[in-house]
Amino acid sequence: MRFKDKVILLTGASGGIGKATAKCMAQEGGLLALVGRDPHRTREVAGQTGAFYHSTADITRSETCGQIIQEIVAARGRLDVLINNAGAIVRADICDTTDEQWRSIMAINVDAPFFLARQAVQVMRNCGKGGAIVNVSSINGFVGRETLVAYSTSKGAVIQMTQSMALDCAKDNIRVNAVCPGATDTPMPFSQHENPVTREQMAQVWKEKIPLQRMGTPEEIARSIAFLASSDAGYLTGTSLMVDGGFTCQ
Repeated sequence: MRFKDKVILLTGASGGIGKATAKCMAQEGGLLALVGRDPHRTREVAGQTGAFYHSTADITRSETCGQIIQEIVAARGRLDVLINNAGAIVRADICDTTDEQWRSIMAINVDAPFFLARQAVQVMRNCGKGGAIVNVSSINGFVGRETLVAYSTSKGAVIQMTQSMALDCAKDNIRVNAVCPGATDTPMPFSQHENPVTREQMAQVWKEKIPLQRMGTPEEIARSIAFLASSDAGYLTGTSLMVDGGFTCQ
């Protein structure tokens, strides 16, 4: 088991990719600490995966991130893996994107992973055994899309943050990589559309646009995250791994 006795902090644990990742890491022996926005679903995932810690604290606040990591270290003595999976989306044209929406997306998608990584790196450096950080970005960090200006900007920032952090941390054997999912069968692709979109409609759209002719599954994204977090990716750092069925190859 690749994560036997490894202490792993995963955010966004109540969402589709987060739940799949928690189950994947638990099956491989990981000791899980989970953070999610939905209290019921976060508790449910914690119970299903045997997590030793779960929280719904606001990770957009620096002091809260510090407290979460302190509590994890107090419970287990270290932190080996951080997975910054929490994310949010807003669909709006540039002129319709409000100040509040912009700041909220940046806080969740950019501030939170930075605050958590800053605390995690300090702990990993003090332990002296290295570690791994995986940031969940998006293909929209590389390619623009209409009505996603805030989301795409935030995910592009995550990619650049990943590369810079990788350089800062390489000497301490702390690897920092990003996973960039394409269309994935979670609630997010179906949310906030002007007119309701069914799964069948979305599946047909992506069948026409994606070379592999389908959306990805949360489990496929989870396995990619697990790979980058594991020793199997021991010579990878600063990488952004596209998991998109070939969409960005076109």
